[in-house]
Amino acid sequence: VEAVVPSLRCTEAFSLKSSVSDASGRACELVVDFVKADDAKSLGLSIDTSDDDRLHIIGLQDGLVRAYNRVAPPQSQIMAGDYIVAVNDVEGDALEMLKKCRDEPTVALKIRRPVDWRVTIRRASDMDSWGMRLAYNTESKSLLVRAVDPGLVEEWNRANPTAQVLPHDRVIAVNGVKGVPEQMVNALRTSPECVLDMSRPVE
Repeated sequence: VEAVVPSLRCTEAFSLKSSVSDASGRACELVVDFVKADDAKSLGLSIDTSDDDRLHIIGLQDGLVRAYNRVAPPQSQIMAGDYIVAVNDVEGDALEMLKKCRDEPTVALKIRRPVDWRVTIRRASDMDSWGMRLAYNTESKSLLVRAVDPGLVEEWNRANPTAQVLPHDRVIAVNGVKGVPEQMVNALRTSPECVLDMSRPVE
């Protein structure tokens, strides 16, 4: 982390309150304030709510976030794949954060960029268990790791302490299959070797 940028006013509808950048200059954490006027559009975020702890942005629609992105520098734009880790004074409660996004006239979003890594695991037989409890909703484009139980993933974690798969992580793709959770689960069930593209918010 290199720098913290203080509040930068964009318009009356939104402002970049703070930004923490990595060594490349890309913002890894943003706090953006949005003010909804009576005639204003919604935030315009498509959100995966399968995690109880944080919100995962899976798409942008017409709304205040797109309007903010049009004037924000590229490194400070809000993108699909980013995580919302706090809304106003709420963090660690995804449903309450979603409620504030929908209902509050002023919304401060704390956004964190995703950290991506790859996990490759091979099963010796169909009897081997991956040892992951996974979840997804109808709107999901990834698989949420609910828990890691005894199995191949736990063995991976012991052998790869810097690339562990942990609860609240997301499986973005399985053997190149992404965007459709049912197909990703099927790939896990039927493939003797799986390459998992993983994601979590930057710390």
